[in-house]
Amino acid sequence: MRTAWQSVPTKLTGTVRKRKQFKNKELAEDWAELQRLGQKQQGEDFFRASNSEKRQFVECLPQLRESGIELREAVEFAIKHLKPVGGVKTVGEVVDELLKSKQMRFSRGDLRKTSIDDFRIRARRFSDAFEGVSIIELQVEQIKEWLIGLERGAEDDSELPLLRYRDSESCGAKPLSR
Repeated sequence: MRTAWQSVPTKLTGTVRKRKQFKNKELAEDWAELQRLGQKQQGEDFFRASNSEKRQFVECLPQLRESGIELREAVEFAIKHLKPVGGVKTVGEVVDELLKSKQMRFSRGDLRKTSIDDFRIRARRFSDAFEGVSIIELQVEQIKEWLIGLERGAEDDSELPLLRYRDSESCGAKPLSR
């Protein structure tokens, strides 16, 4: 039985010549034709991109390669995080959703009243601090700074009783003094 080889030249692949072995010449020619059509379609898609889109691609490609991220990965991540399915929500909206979830758990008996009350106070405070900020724009560093600010301003804060409880003997710690 004779085998047939087919190769696709480098000018079509853009890299190296593709070679593949088939059982017969007809299968080899069909494969080569599919490769040519695929390259033609890919080339047409490239030329449909605007000059601005091509420039952006060329500018971003070195950063993607350097970080080991493929273009498709970057695009999928960006779409998932910058255009989430439920839409972009503010910190306040997310906090409201969390409070509703906690309230449901409390209603089922899965949470104690003190737990939900404590969460409500802390979550509202967090929500007020980041009022109007989109959840996708909120950075870890912003949250860390806010938390550090809580520690510095605890003596002047309305949450001092909660901090005292957290650090009280009932939690195994020495109570705070005024």
